[in-house]
Amino acid sequence: MAALCLQRGGFDLVATDRNRSGRQRIDLPAAVRVDSGLCALPVPMATAGSRREQIMEAALGGAEACIVKRFTAQGLAEKINRIFEPAA
Repeated sequence: MAALCLQRGGFDLVATDRNRSGRQRIDLPAAVRVDSGLCALPVPMATAGSRREQIMEAALGGAEACIVKRFTAQGLAEKINRIFEPAA
């Protein structure tokens, strides 16, 4: 359902949670990456786990950044700002 909403356009990024209910962990980032109209959208993913395997799973699934919970508003803003910084 989220992918259908995204296809309507008007989004600059897709923030998602690895532990959201009712869905597979990395299905939304994966769906964004294979859709030619969405694949350029950054996908930061929040996660409660900080284990290397969980972070790697998110990255391999298409997440741009992994933001470990409990994060502050400042920490979240820093991660999102880094996503939009031009590559050096």
